[in-house]
Amino acid sequence: MGELLKAAGDVDPDAEPVQLRGTARLMLLVVSILVGALVTLQAPINAELGKHVGEVSSSVVSFGVGFLVLLVLAGVLGQLQGLGKVGEVAWPYFLGGVIGAAFVLLALVAVPKIGAGPLTAAAVSGQLIMAVVIDRFGWIGVPQHDLTPSRVIGVVLLIAGLLLVSKK
Repeated sequence: MGELLKAAGDVDPDAEPVQLRGTARLMLLVVSILVGALVTLQAPINAELGKHVGEVSSSVVSFGVGFLVLLVLAGVLGQLQGLGKVGEVAWPYFLGGVIGAAFVLLALVAVPKIGAGPLTAAAVSGQLIMAVVIDRFGWIGVPQHDLTPSRVIGVVLLIAGLLLVSKK
């Protein structure tokens, strides 16, 4: 984990993306699985919070706490000076926050109605489909990857999983 935090602190915006291999790649995949599991907890936690303070207010609290955690992390990693360059960034790159807010609000509304499993399966299916498209065309600075039969099969299997998890 220390290597990952060190790597996060050494980000050079002008450098070409580095493709990790071996142990570093495996470690990043394991951390991604763990954080993915935590994201699944986020939806029911926020839904419960929403019962007490309202859905949109719950989203504000969730993002507020997340903002504070990230502000501290940016300070620890020595990246606070990057905030001074925000004015140089093209407007589409701010849509990540809008997308995050949309997901948090969707989760607050959807979890009590369809459950955490179907919501997560649907969201992950949508994420994988879009990720494969982004990889295929190399959009938004992502290295281009071919659309292979194994990737298509992976998407089909995930959609099959969505249908099975969502079935009553």
